[in-house]
Amino acid sequence: MPCTRRIRGAFRSSLALLALASVFGPAWGQTSPVDQWTWTGGFGSFPATGAGPSAFYGTKGVPGVQNTPGGRTDYVSWTDDQGNFWLFGDDGPVNDLWKYDTASGQWTWVNGPYYGQCTNDLQDCWPTYGTLGVPDPANTPPPLRFASGFTGSDGNLWLIGGMGLDAHQVLGPLNALWKYDPLKNEWAQMSGSTEFIDGVPFAAVYGSKGVPAKANTPGSITQPETWSTADGRLWVYGGRAEDDKGNSGDSDDLWSYNIATGMWTWVRAAGRPTVRFSTPPPTAR
Repeated sequence: MPCTRRIRGAFRSSLALLALASVFGPAWGQTSPVDQWTWTGGFGSFPATGAGPSAFYGTKGVPGVQNTPGGRTDYVSWTDDQGNFWLFGDDGPVNDLWKYDTASGQWTWVNGPYYGQCTNDLQDCWPTYGTLGVPDPANTPPPLRFASGFTGSDGNLWLIGGMGLDAHQVLGPLNALWKYDPLKNEWAQMSGSTEFIDGVPFAAVYGSKGVPAKANTPGSITQPETWSTADGRLWVYGGRAEDDKGNSGDSDDLWSYNIATGMWTWVRAAGRPTVRFSTPPPTAR
C-alpha cells in the first residue's frame, strides 16, 4: 500500500531549495544515472552578520517572486497531492504557514502572523486552539519545535506534538493533533489536550491494544516518525513520549488515527505500554 511520508529537513538553514534530478548521461556504455542537484531558489550565502537570511512575506495569500520564508530550523514540512511544498513555523518563535508552488517556483505566505509581529509582541504568536474538531479561520497552532507532520489521504495537512505553548501560554511537550485544510485555509485541533495541569506533560490513554476508542490518545510527544496511508489513517511511531504512568522516555509505541472516525488505536505488536528512560522527563515551564 503506497504511503505518504513527511519530508524531514527538506530545506534547512538558508532555505536554498535544491532539486535532485536523475539525468542519464549520453556517453556510450554508461549504465547508471548521474544524479545532479539544481539550485532552484533562496539565498546562496549567509549575510555578513552571520544570521540566517531574512524572510520576505509580501502579501498574505499572494505568491511573489521575492517571497521567501528566510532561514529556519525545526519547522514542520509536507508535500501535498499536487507536488507543492508546505512548511509551518520554527523555533524563532513563529507560527506562520508557507506554500511553495513547484510549477511557478514562488512562495506564498498563507496563514499565521509574520515574524516581525512575533518578535515585537510574543502575544501575537500565541496559539488559538478554538473548539475541538471545529475548523476556524482564527485557529492557529503555537510555534513548535520537534513536531511532526503528515499529508493525509483527505488532502489535508496534519501535525502532531512538539514543544510549544498550551492554551494558557505554558510551555511544554504537547500531544495535540492539528488539521489544516488548504482549500478553506483553516486550522482545527482534532484531538489531544490543550491545558497542562500543574505543569505535568500529558499522559497517554492506551485503551485495549488494537481497539479504537474516542478516549484513546498518545501522550505528550516530540519527534515521532509519521506516515499516512491510502485507507485514511495516520500513523505515529516512537519519539520522545509520555506513557500512561507519567513516565517520559524513548518510546516504541505505534499508533494509528482514523481520519473518518476521529479515533486513535494503540497498535504496537507486543508488550505493555512502557517507555525507556534516557534522560529525565521533560517538564512544562
